[in-house]
Amino acid sequence: MKVRMMLPMSVRCNTCGNFMYKGTKFNTRMEDVKGESYLGIKIFRFYYKCTNCGSEFCMKTDPKTTDYIVEAGATRNYEPWRDKEQAKEDAKSKREEEDKVNAMNALENRSIDSKRVLDILSALDEMKSLKARHEVVNLDLALAERLANEIEEKGGRAVGYELDVTNQEQTDAIVNQAATDLGSIDIIFCNAGIREIQPAHQLPLDERKSVIEVNVTGVFVSAQSFAKHCISESKPGVIINTASTLGVMGSTSRCAYSTSKHAVVGMTKSLAMDLAPHNIRVNAVGPGVIRTPLTEPYFQDAEMAKKINDIHAMKRTGVPSEIASAVLFLASDDASFCTGHNLVVDGGWTAGKSF
Repeated sequence: MKVRMMLPMSVRCNTCGNFMYKGTKFNTRMEDVKGESYLGIKIFRFYYKCTNCGSEFCMKTDPKTTDYIVEAGATRNYEPWRDKEQAKEDAKSKREEEDKVNAMNALENRSIDSKRVLDILSALDEMKSLKARHEVVNLDLALAERLANEIEEKGGRAVGYELDVTNQEQTDAIVNQAATDLGSIDIIFCNAGIREIQPAHQLPLDERKSVIEVNVTGVFVSAQSFAKHCISESKPGVIINTASTLGVMGSTSRCAYSTSKHAVVGMTKSLAMDLAPHNIRVNAVGPGVIRTPLTEPYFQDAEMAKKINDIHAMKRTGVPSEIASAVLFLASDDASFCTGHNLVVDGGWTAGKSF
């Protein structure tokens, strides 16, 4: 049976040494692996052809690990995170065995787990509290690592890093380090941003510079570092920038912020033009009012909350998961013909505006 599918991992052809990256699309031949199954689940084999020399390589599904096994013709690229995952799995199995024979160990381990969860929640609450007071928050490495651990414990892969997104050398180094630590880096979401709440005629120049530096320079540096990495590796990529509804219209007391987000929209279009020949797509997401810890103070006043809801055609504000869904769409192959676009997610706020 012929099927169209993406390569589930990065591999190297054993014949010519060509690297083929995870996500590359292939027309493959699929067959049942006769005599093999796992808990009644069928195992399938897929035959690919190297994009450089045409040599055939194959792999099969592995339901036990929800992964694939390269059988012949190619070699799976080294992925350091697999060693970490195996070590965690071994430690978990060992602890479960100990718990079976020692009730006190089980109780102690549960207490440690509970304390760790409470520490993470406490850190998140502190971060939310700072944001609610409109302070600029710099997440330290310890918190980033704790959040990364939480993601991994839920089945994801994550590594925490500390950097200044406006520093080119730091950002270049982190992009390359992430590719090493995770085995591959295929998508970047440039989401760092700050804002001011100040009438333009009262806005200190230093504050304006800070907003522009983080929101514009930081986005450009991050996107550029990622693009250089993809081009050097001859691999496709996806860049998603955070814009705003204020990237397509103005607002009172947001002169620097609106300026920066208009710049992000223009930057997204120009990056898309420059990077399309390298098979790198660039898009932006423009959120409207999203109910988060940062905006929560506005909703404590019933009259203010009604005014905010009423500016939207849908008569409500958004939630973070709706922005996440938009980002996931732009990152996916469903948006494979989409580049240079600012996807506004605002419940119809800007639909009634004339530009």
